[in-house]
Amino acid sequence: MAKVNIHPSVDNGVKKGSPNFAGGTLTCHCAKDPVAVKIKGDVAHNHACGCTKCWKPKGAVFAVVGVVPRDNVSVSANGSKLKVVDDKATIQAMTARLKEHVPQLVTIAVSQHRDVLDMVWLINHGQIFRFLRKPLSAGRCAISLQAALQHHRMLLKNPELVKRHEVDATPETTGGVVDGVLAKLKSIKRLWV
Repeated sequence: MAKVNIHPSVDNGVKKGSPNFAGGTLTCHCAKDPVAVKIKGDVAHNHACGCTKCWKPKGAVFAVVGVVPRDNVSVSANGSKLKVVDDKATIQAMTARLKEHVPQLVTIAVSQHRDVLDMVWLINHGQIFRFLRKPLSAGRCAISLQAALQHHRMLLKNPELVKRHEVDATPETTGGVVDGVLAKLKSIKRLWV
């Protein structure tokens, strides 16, 4: 049986990290003007992903990504070299694609305060029903879910209201987060009809 190399950090067993890890600086391998990213504190968890567009070692099937709170990450050198890897995977594009396929979908976005500009854009373009900032209380969540369900029922009864917030058609792509969410929504569509 052939050996599959998932990633060098896990191929020979997972090694427990140091409980006192305080972070550090990651630097790319560019010969000129390397990008440096500072990480404060330890990672929340590691994520091995086969569908990511992140760099992975030669021969590895998966990339391994350390997940850290956004507040613990800062670009300390040559950040101008960084760019969005897939502009079709931004929150605006993903929301628009979901709404294109399920126009009566009522979306509540939960995020940190620093994401407020993305959320304002989505609200102004009619793509999300409500934006809730973290930390989220159970009471606020319940009230928002009740309001969203009421709004969804109104959209089902009045299809002309859905047309007010139609989105431009998005290029068809295969795979990725949006297709997974669309497949799940289609499989449970009976719950909201």
